[in-house]
Amino acid sequence: MIHMVLCGGHGSRLWPLSTRACPKPFCRIVDDLSMFQQTIVRNRMLCENTLIVANDKHSRLVRGQLEEIGCKTARFIWESSARNTAPAIALACLSLSPEELVLVTPSDHTLEPKILYRKSILEARKHAELNYIVTFGCHPLEPHEGYGYIQAERSDVISFLEKPSSTQAKQCLKEGNWYWNTGIYLFKAGVLLQELQRYAPDLWEACLTVYEERRCLAEKQVFFSKMEHIPEMSIDRAVMEHSERLKMVEMKADWSDLGSFEALAAHLYRHNEINTDHGCQVRMNADNNVVITSKKKVVLIDVENIIVIETDEGLLISKRGSSHKIKDIL
Repeated sequence: MIHMVLCGGHGSRLWPLSTRACPKPFCRIVDDLSMFQQTIVRNRMLCENTLIVANDKHSRLVRGQLEEIGCKTARFIWESSARNTAPAIALACLSLSPEELVLVTPSDHTLEPKILYRKSILEARKHAELNYIVTFGCHPLEPHEGYGYIQAERSDVISFLEKPSSTQAKQCLKEGNWYWNTGIYLFKAGVLLQELQRYAPDLWEACLTVYEERRCLAEKQVFFSKMEHIPEMSIDRAVMEHSERLKMVEMKADWSDLGSFEALAAHLYRHNEINTDHGCQVRMNADNNVVITSKKKVVLIDVENIIVIETDEGLLISKRGSSHKIKDIL
């Protein structure tokens, strides 16, 4: 089984921690290791090989962080531009044997404990070996509008719902058989490509053309220079919402995409850090705040439920619940 790590996101909702020069996966936000490094460590006992899909502008960053954790055997696919998950997965699968089992994970999620994560992956592997495409869903904790949802009965997938309205999300929780879509998949490379060709033929043809014009930079490194010719599309839109070869496995591990400072605060809360203290902070009668500072001393007096993020890149001050709007500003 090969571990395919997708590193194409910018993580703009975590600005100014996450920047174009050092996107969210490579930031050391909740640990001494970046989320990218944690992803590699979490999966290298499950998979024999690692395949990194990332923007070529981040090649030095990627290889440097892999060297820090002693990962010396990874293969690399460098993209000239990000075109979402479907093209990234398709181009990677074209380079693999059709029978190769592929575990696809984002590079910027947290999953713990590892023993429960491993249990879910091993359960999914049984389905993938029978030529199913396996998705992973976890029980929703709240009616979140920013996540995709999977409706399932046991392992049978009924439908997908992409980023529902508040009313729809509340209905999903009420019905009880809806799960947050973690963005993790397990399948045989050939099975995924067959489904892509069937349900997204234009995307398939564009990927084939770009793949044929690939350039080998060095051993284990391939560069795709004409990504802009491929339609931008998620793997859910291209395949998962249409395929009849799907199974879902419940992800028992505690999962978060840390897609906003509110999600980051929830993660820190579970680790008993209600007032985060990354950097020098002084507070008086100030609770439920998220403060991350790299250099400047931050003093909070008589305030609550605010977010203060200070880095060399900039300063963000937001009410909790509104920090996601930074993506619109950027």
